[in-house]
Parts: sequence; structure tokens; C-alpha cells
Amino acid sequence: MAEENNDRRDKTITLTKLKPQEYRLWVITARATFDVYGVLDIVEGREPDPTPVNPDGAPGAINTQHRSKIQKWKRNHGLAREALLKALEPAELLKVGPVQGSAPEIWNRLEKEYGQVIRTEYVRALRAFYSYEKDDKTSMEDHINRFEKLLQDVEYTKPPTFQPRDRGEVNMAFMSTLGENWKTFLQAKGSEIDTMDMAVLYAEVRTSKLSRSGTQTTIPPQPPEAKALSTQFQGNRRGRGGGNSGYQRGRGRGRGRGGIGKRYSRPEFDPNKYCTRCEKQGHDITACWTAAKEREARNTGSSGTGNINQRESSSDRPYQPSFTRPRY
Repeated sequence: MAEENNDRRDKTITLTKLKPQEYRLWVITARATFDVYGVLDIVEGREPDPTPVNPDGAPGAINTQHRSKIQKWKRNHGLAREALLKALEPAELLKVGPVQGSAPEIWNRLEKEYGQVIRTEYVRALRAFYSYEKDDKTSMEDHINRFEKLLQDVEYTKPPTFQPRDRGEVNMAFMSTLGENWKTFLQAKGSEIDTMDMAVLYAEVRTSKLSRSGTQTTIPPQPPEAKALSTQFQGNRRGRGGGNSGYQRGRGRGRGRGGIGKRYSRPEFDPNKYCTRCEKQGHDITACWTAAKEREARNTGSSGTGNINQRESSSDRPYQPSFTRPRY
């Protein structure tokens, strides 16, 4: 008797506590535990009590060999029944009270109470699964994890009579979430996509995504120091070219209203131009300050500008550089 008690303590079956909202997950772990202890067939009703029963319901004759088999079944059944009852909270224990003497009946009672599929949840999971699409803000890793979660929701809520989804169907569903930009990738895979393992498909999509990102040229933002230098350089150019009103105001100070500095800005140096009035390189007569002053004097009736027309008429002749060293 002591050896039997020790054997019973060694073989005590322990299940995790049942949470009704997680019944399906609990069934997976419970079945695995019962299988390890060799009592799963008893729990699921495939191995009934071997005790013989006469047509009138009385126990039949039992020989020595048969007795040993009956005792083993009763011991295993007791372990399974105990494990099921210990896994239930008081509220669930009350529900299985009428069938507490039979492990298979307790198992079936829990299935009827918590295992029935709520078809509205299955429809919701299907809708979320097939309508999911990747957006630009979601990384590929997060997208894959989200897709896997949606697929698990579908498998978890589907009716027991439904077959698992075909691998090719799942792969095509995943590719559809990536959008039109992955059409070339899908065409390159061809029929291979129908049999490809999901882990392999995920790995190839990650690699392809990284290669695509690597081919894109990204212009780095301009550092603040370079931006400040660029702004200063542009400001200086505008000042020299006459585009800066502050420069013009500076040049007109002290010369009275209507001074030359306020009307005519300093021309920008151009090595391809030659002024026939100043006989200098860098601008032409149309931008010459000297010619401008002379034109202004002529318009107001001043004298001393009789040779302006002659000089201006020759402003279109091509530039002829002089190689004679000037004298100072």
C-alpha cells in the first residue's frame, strides 16, 4: 500500500488554472500534459472503463489478468479526474458538480461551456486579416508581427470543423498586404510562393526591403554652419550686384536727393564685357556709371557731352583687349 501511495504522489498530474477567456489555450497545454502521463485517451473518452458489465447492469466476471488492467485504468482515471478538478476555480467547479465523478464527462462539460466558437468573433478576425495593409510609417518587422497576430486570431476563433489554411493562401494574403510595389517580387517567385515556408518568405521580404532602401539616395540635411555661410555668401553677392537696397542707400548718402548712388547700382563684374566709355573690362556702356551721369546731364541740358553719341554708337564692337602696359 505504501508503494502505491508513493507511486501516486510521483504521478500526480498538475494543470494550469483554467481562465474561461483563455480556454482554447488551456486545452492545448492540458492535452499535452495528459498525453505525457498516458491518460489523454481516458480524458477524451477513447479508452473507456474496461470493467465488464452483464446485460442486467451487474459487474461481470473478472479474472486476474483483467483485474490488473481494470486497476490500472481506475488509477489513471483518478489522476486525470483530480487534475481537472484542481484546475477549476470555485465558479467552474459548481458547473461540473453533476459530472464530477467522470473525467471524460468533466472534459466534455468544459468543452460545451467554453469551447463553443462565437462566430461573430471569427468573422471579425477574418475581416481584420484580409483588410490589413502596410503603411509607410510601419517598419517591415512590425508589419510581419502584426500580420502573424491577425493570422493567429483567425486560427484561434475558427470553428473546429474548419481545416487549417493552405500555406499558399496565407503567403498570397501576406503579399497582398505589401501593396503594388511588390508585384515584381511576387512575379519573380512564381509558383514557388505556393509552397514556400512563411519564415523563409519573411526573411526574403526583409532582405529585399533592405536592398531597396540601400539604393535610395538620401541627401543629408545641411549643417547649421554651412547654411549660415551660404546665406552670408548670397547676401554679399546681392550687395555687389545691385540687388541689395541697403548697399544702394549707403552709396547715396551725402549726395543729396536724387544722387547717382540711389539711381545707379554698381554693375556686377563680367570678364566678357568691355565698356567703350571707360575703356575698362567688366561691364558695357549700358551699365556704365560715367555714361549714365553723362546721359542725365544731357537730359537736363548740360553741355560738354558732345561725344556721347559717338561713343555709345561704338558700344557694340567686340572686346579688343589691349596688351600695352598703362602708364601711371
